[in-house]
Amino acid sequence: MEPLAAEVWVFDKDLARVVLVKHRWRGWVPPGGKVEAGETPREGAVAFIGRKP
Repeated sequence: MEPLAAEVWVFDKDLARVVLVKHRWRGWVPPGGKVEAGETPREGAVAFIGRKP
């Protein structure tokens, strides 16, 4: 199976702020990347932001 990529939208509890990263040619975008083999997109997102949901 080919690697899966995911884009993650991370908001604060009040849904007032969102996490964005500065991409060198796409501008401000939500964090994203490759999901490891055997990992769900949610698990990849948790690993990326460094805490459990």
